Amino acid sequence: MIVFWKYDLFPFLLSGETDGKINVNGCVYVPSYGAGGTFKPVHIFSDDVGKQKQEELKNIKIKHNKKIEKIMFKSKNKILELFPVL
Repeated sequence: MIVFWKYDLFPFLLSGETDGKINVNGCVYVPSYGAGGTFKPVHIFSDDVGKQKQEELKNIKIKHNKKIEKIMFKSKNKILELFPVL
């Protein structure tokens, strides 16, 4: 099973594989995150669907990062126009 849980930074979700056992606190253990890898899932998917969702999220992150890079480049050039000694 693939679980997704809230995260405070973009893309606001993280994910990982789990055996799907939910503990008394409503959390699951995700072995790839090590000893502290216990999270409260907001979505639980079968492996096939979960991997598809992970791939879609990865593609969103790639597009987002490319846009941010362009913005940073343009902003840096504008700053260099104002402050050419940087």
